[in-house]
Amino acid sequence: MQYQRLKPAPGLRDIVESIWVQHQDKPPEHRTVSWVVPTGTVEILFQYGDPVAHLESQGLKTMPRSYVTGQRISPVQVIGTGTTAIILVSLYPWGLSTLFPDGVKATDGYVDLNLLDHTGSVSRLEEQLDLAKSCIQRVRLVESFLLKCRRPRIDRRMASASEILARGNLQNPLRHATRTLGVSERHFLRMFKSTIGLRPSVFVRIMRFQKVMRMHRQSGLSWVDIAAECGFSDQSHLIHEIQCFTGRSPGQISLGSHAGDATFNGEGASEFFDTVYM
Repeated sequence: MQYQRLKPAPGLRDIVESIWVQHQDKPPEHRTVSWVVPTGTVEILFQYGDPVAHLESQGLKTMPRSYVTGQRISPVQVIGTGTTAIILVSLYPWGLSTLFPDGVKATDGYVDLNLLDHTGSVSRLEEQLDLAKSCIQRVRLVESFLLKCRRPRIDRRMASASEILARGNLQNPLRHATRTLGVSERHFLRMFKSTIGLRPSVFVRIMRFQKVMRMHRQSGLSWVDIAAECGFSDQSHLIHEIQCFTGRSPGQISLGSHAGDATFNGEGASEFFDTVYM
């Protein structure tokens, strides 16, 4: 698999963290399941190759050509069905509500992009991606589409709140966020859920889980030391969180690192295909 990470166009950099191009010239001889874990971010995928599929309890569910992945609170298994050719737009947590507010409701799921844009622009874009001659041309087409879809302004209060909650070094991040924004906790909970797609408490847990995964990948520390470093009450608490977000025990986890690790909070979090492999 070939990966290329690109900076978004200037008009998108307040909502898009990065754009990934993922391409594989030939279908793999043996398909490998990727376990995609919660990251606190969302992605929009534009496929111009064979579609990927989600492995669900009912069997394989083929994904639409263009779709939004909602905020995840549990892992999902993804597998290629042939030749992979994807442009993946990795959004900051507040980015989706700036583009497609109804997409925020797709927590732990996905939504066909055609259902969020009723102008026919998605179908036209898909045709253009098929006809494009180069990777850069396809990326420019996607950027142009997103620039036309975006609202003029982001919700800066929720952007600030996301950054506060993601730092993970505060005694009570929720209280700090509400005081910084000057709103009641009840009002804040409602605003955060409608803009980000998660309850603040769940978002904090996911960002701490991502910190655990980064430390496991980069530091070589034991799980006991990681639990202490990341503020868990004990190792059992850490194991419980890992099982919630990956569906596996710590001993079953091995981390891929091919797609890099960088997101809005400065710490780095796994991208869509920089995931946990079992």
